[in-house]
Amino acid sequence: MSNLLALIKGKRQEIAAKRLSRNLNTSKPPLGISYLRVFPNPANPDDVFYQAFGMHFVKTVEAGKEKKVAVLCKSATHDEACELCEGIMEAKAIHKGNKAMDEVISEMRASRRFLMNGTITPTPDITTAEKTELVELPQTVFEDVLKLIEEDMTDEIGEPLSAENGYCFKINRTGSGRDTEYSVSPSRKDGKMAIPAKLMAETHNLLEFANSQFDINKASQVAKAIGAVTGVSIGISSTLSLPATGTDGTAAALPGFSSSTTTTTTTTAAAEAAAEAASVEYKAPEKTILPDPEPPVATPTGEAVNQDDLDDMMKELAAL
Repeated sequence: MSNLLALIKGKRQEIAAKRLSRNLNTSKPPLGISYLRVFPNPANPDDVFYQAFGMHFVKTVEAGKEKKVAVLCKSATHDEACELCEGIMEAKAIHKGNKAMDEVISEMRASRRFLMNGTITPTPDITTAEKTELVELPQTVFEDVLKLIEEDMTDEIGEPLSAENGYCFKINRTGSGRDTEYSVSPSRKDGKMAIPAKLMAETHNLLEFANSQFDINKASQVAKAIGAVTGVSIGISSTLSLPATGTDGTAAALPGFSSSTTTTTTTTAAAEAAAEAASVEYKAPEKTILPDPEPPVATPTGEAVNQDDLDDMMKELAAL
């Protein structure tokens, strides 16, 4: 196959994958009891199996009808500067003390969530799942799942992420809105079984899905909607620096995963260092006030001056 033909084939696959990502919906634990099975990284079981994710949702009215516009939050997803977040924080400061406006502005903020490949089923039997789902969890629930995984692996109780010997997590969701509560517990006995090969072959590219949710036009619509409500003008950059999904076999291109553990750690450390540097208040150096210069002083040569020579010099000057 020629290089050109390979490039064309790769580009078509990339376009098709992005189209699929844009039309893909996430799955969330429903009300009541459900069972979550988290899939490991199919290329490397010891590598990352999740992707941070966040969206800005803003209500707007078009032709007399209320609708929601949404776009990816670069801060919640990639720890990058987000013009929308900055505009929202500015609006929050301007309308400080206005409880009604504060509530509206709070709804525009993006909460960090986490994506992973897996299944959500009404029973612990994973074989009842029809397809691999793109599971979306609130950060608090994700933290509970991580805690249980860590405890079981540390105490050698089990291998919850193993494709062969892993098991489900029982999730009980109650309430609604801000009163929603979750409880998470491992289902080590009833939920322990191998993940069907068919489901493991259907894993989604989490990073690709996340990046597909960003669009300049949508970002501009959200910025305009925020401005209409808060009075804050937000400019959207036409250039993006979102991590590339790639197809060159690098960690970022692993199916369903954004980067290797090492890269994630390094990137996080760099982001923290940059944030710390940015938080330091800039202070101009103090101006040093120099004293007025004194008349130049003749520097002695270190040689003694003869008195007779000095008298001759004075006579010559007087004769001028």
